[in-house]
Amino acid sequence: MPPWLGILLLAASTGCAWAQAALIDPQLEEQNAYAQASQALNANDWPLAELLLERVLMLNADHAQARLQLAMLLAQRGKTDAAAALIESLITDQRTPPAYRQKLQHLLAQLSNPQALAATPAAAAPQAPQPSGRYSATLGYSTNPYSRAEISSLTFTLADSELTLSVAPNIQPAAYVQQAIDLQLGARCNLTLTDQRWQGQDQVYTTGASLTCQSPWRLGALPGQVMLGYRRGQDRVERSYLGLGQAWGSAHYLLQLFNEPATSRQGTLLRVRGALPMARGVTWVHAELEWAGALSNSFAGLGARHEGPLGAGATGAAATVYGVALAAQASLGGYSPLLANNAARHMLLGEAYLRRSWAFGAHWQATGEAIYTRRWSNLPLFTYADLTLQMRWTRAF
Repeated sequence: MPPWLGILLLAASTGCAWAQAALIDPQLEEQNAYAQASQALNANDWPLAELLLERVLMLNADHAQARLQLAMLLAQRGKTDAAAALIESLITDQRTPPAYRQKLQHLLAQLSNPQALAATPAAAAPQAPQPSGRYSATLGYSTNPYSRAEISSLTFTLADSELTLSVAPNIQPAAYVQQAIDLQLGARCNLTLTDQRWQGQDQVYTTGASLTCQSPWRLGALPGQVMLGYRRGQDRVERSYLGLGQAWGSAHYLLQLFNEPATSRQGTLLRVRGALPMARGVTWVHAELEWAGALSNSFAGLGARHEGPLGAGATGAAATVYGVALAAQASLGGYSPLLANNAARHMLLGEAYLRRSWAFGAHWQATGEAIYTRRWSNLPLFTYADLTLQMRWTRAF
C-alpha cells in the first residue's frame, strides 16, 4: 500500500474522534444540567427546572441535592406522592447524617401543609451531603470499534486522472474496559481521570484527565468554570486544552484553546448549547466552530439531542432513559486534494440509545446502555455504522 494511502486511512480516524465526542459524557452533562437547573430555579422557571433536575438524576441517581430540590419543587406543584418518595429515599440512605435525616423527616411531615412548602422555595433547599468522589468500571462491546468505513474501493483524484484502489475494511468487533474516577477537590474543583483499553490492541487506547474549577466571575446567577484537560483518542492524537465555560439562563457557553502536536493543529473551539423543555424530557441544541488557523483544518457544526425517561420518569431509584441525536459537521475548506478534487468534508451523525440504571444499596449503581451510531459523508472514507453495548458499575465514596 502506498505511504500516502496509509496516511489518508489514518486521517479517517479523526472522524472517529468526532463521533466519540458526540456521544454523551454523563459527568459533564450532569454538571451542566445541574448548573442550568439552579438558574431555572432562581428564575422561577419551574417546568424547565423540573426537567433539568430529572435529567441530573437520570445521569446520577446519587445526586442528593438534586433529589431534594426536585422533591420540594414537585411538592410545590402538587405532586406530593413523587416528592415524598424522593425525600424518603434520602432518609433511608445510609450516607445521610442523623442530623440531616431529622430535617428531612420534618420536611416530609410538611408535605401536607402547602403554605409551609410555598414559603420554602426549592432553590433554598438545605444542602444535602454529597459524596466526595465516584469510581466507575465499564465493560463494553462494539461491532465497529475503530469507526471503519464499509467500502471495498476508494477513488483518489490525481493531477490528470483518477485512481481507484481496492480497500479491505477489516471491520472486527472488539470488547473494551473503561475505568474512570471523579474526585471532588474542596468546594470548587472537580478532577476526572479516564482510561479505556480495547481487546487485543495494546496501542489503541483512550485516556484523559480534566480539572474543572469554579471561576471567580459570574454572568447571571452562577459562577463560570475554568477547565484544564488532556485526552488521547483512538487515533493516537493527543489534545491538551484550556477552557472557560459559563451557564447563563438555559444555555451553556464554552471557549476552549487547544493544541494537537501530532497534527500540528492549534486553535480555538467555540460552542453554545441550549436546553429546550419538552413534554417528556429535554432537547439540547448546540452550535460549534473550531478554528485551527487554516480553512482545511477548521470546521463548523450544528446538532440536537433529545433525551427523556421511559415510564413514570426519573424520580425513582431505577430509570430507563431513551435518547436520539443528530449532528452535522462541515470543514470550512477542502479536506484533501486526493479526495473528490479537494472537496470540503461534510458529515452527518445519527445516534439512538437506551440507558437503564439500577441502585444497589447506599453506594453502588449499575447502568446498562445500548448505543447505535451511523455516520454519512460525501467522502465515503468517513462513513460507518456501529452498535455498542456496555455495562457500567459506579461506586460513590
